[in-house]
Amino acid sequence: MKRIKTLADLKRIKPGSKLRLVHSLLGRCNKERSVSQVGSNGMWVNDPIACRSSWLLFPKASQFRADENGFTILENGEVAAQYIYDEEVED
Repeated sequence: MKRIKTLADLKRIKPGSKLRLVHSLLGRCNKERSVSQVGSNGMWVNDPIACRSSWLLFPKASQFRADENGFTILENGEVAAQYIYDEEVED
């Protein structure tokens, strides 16, 4: 899997890629997600357990941090969401 180093890399994530939400505004969690569609300003992520989709807006570059095996979205300097990669669809 290619490592995402910038927000531009995240915007090129492929539908079908699997992510795991490990931290949200509510605290630590461990929720599987899959990318179903990518747009110019965000992406649809599916929650297979709850059988629903959520729109994840791409953050501003100042609110994005690439991690070793995922990425973090910051809000007012605090972690709003942290994802790790389970599997990315290759070209």
